[in-house]
Amino acid sequence: MIVCDGLQKKAAEIVSSGPQSNGTNEAQDSLSQLLGPDNPGRLRAMGRNMNKTKLACFQVKSKCMAEMQQKQDQLQQKVNELQEVIDKIKNHVNTCLLIHKANQSVSTYI
Repeated sequence: MIVCDGLQKKAAEIVSSGPQSNGTNEAQDSLSQLLGPDNPGRLRAMGRNMNKTKLACFQVKSKCMAEMQQKQDQLQQKVNELQEVIDKIKNHVNTCLLIHKANQSVSTYI
């Protein structure tokens, strides 16, 4: 168990040195420091055929999708607000027409 003891000591050193990464640089990650660099064509916990470039593309795509969803929500809110304004205008026009028709009917009887 010499290898296990060596890993335990190295892990203890990494943990005692405190967090060195904010999650953006996997080369400085504690797990990467302990287990070493990833194998070519793989990223740890990502499986085969995943590399840094593909991961970056997925992250950009995810960010763009989130921004588009937020923009769509904002536009939907504006559409709803405009629909409410249109409904108020229609009600106002109908009220004005009813008043105008009532005034015409009163004036025809006079």
